[in-house]
Amino acid sequence: MIGLETAEAIVRMGLEPQFYCSAGPAGWGPIHGKSPVHFAGNVHSAALEKAVKKADTESNE
Repeated sequence: MIGLETAEAIVRMGLEPQFYCSAGPAGWGPIHGKSPVHFAGNVHSAALEKAVKKADTESNE
């Protein structure tokens, strides 16, 4: 993610696990309604977004 703009890095962070994930993309979760690959992408993207917001908050203090 080094060298990317923040918004682009957040999107890319979600795509990387989807591209390289070994989980079977065919199974759909009954709870979240997404395949394991999409779920993993959302988790990674959300984690980076949370970290960026936390860093922004800490730098503004």
